[in-house]
Amino acid sequence: ASDYITTVVIVPFLEILQREAPHIRLDISLPSDDSMEQLSNGGIDLLLSPEEFLVSDHPRELLFEERHVVVGWSGNPLMREPLTVEGFLNSGHVAVQIGHRNSFIEREFEAQGRERRIEITAPSFIQAPWLIPGTMRLALMHERLAKIVAPAASLTIAEPPIDLPVMQEMMQYHASRERDEAVIWLRQQLLQVVRRSA
Repeated sequence: ASDYITTVVIVPFLEILQREAPHIRLDISLPSDDSMEQLSNGGIDLLLSPEEFLVSDHPRELLFEERHVVVGWSGNPLMREPLTVEGFLNSGHVAVQIGHRNSFIEREFEAQGRERRIEITAPSFIQAPWLIPGTMRLALMHERLAKIVAPAASLTIAEPPIDLPVMQEMMQYHASRERDEAVIWLRQQLLQVVRRSA
């Protein structure tokens, strides 16, 4: 799970874990180039990831859908009015790249043939918003994460001026664990967390 998923799903899940299964141990690792291999060889019980990063030969289940929003410093004059495509693309941006993998949003920009002026590349979704306050830079962020971080970082949230698809955040597990009671329980609990926060 990424730091974004850890923040918006795993953190609220820990309360359930403390109450209902206090002796379970979680070992959370960031997605990497070998995550798919680890899933396929049984080294990972559950992978939480956007759909396009999953392998095709193991079961998957929708965890939730996520929109992307624009965030900018509350003192940025651009954030006081609806964003235009020109203003958005001409601003400096903070982007996220985990390892050598482009994020969902970077892949979408490539697919649309759009370019923006990336001034800072952060290695995690949690770092990105803290690189914006006091600057004129913008970032595209997951809406759930933006709502958590914006008040503390003096950020304003705005609608993107370009069409962006909704991201499908999925759970994937090894086919041999489809009937594993522990994995079933874990998936059910994570779905409950998401439903409660919707």
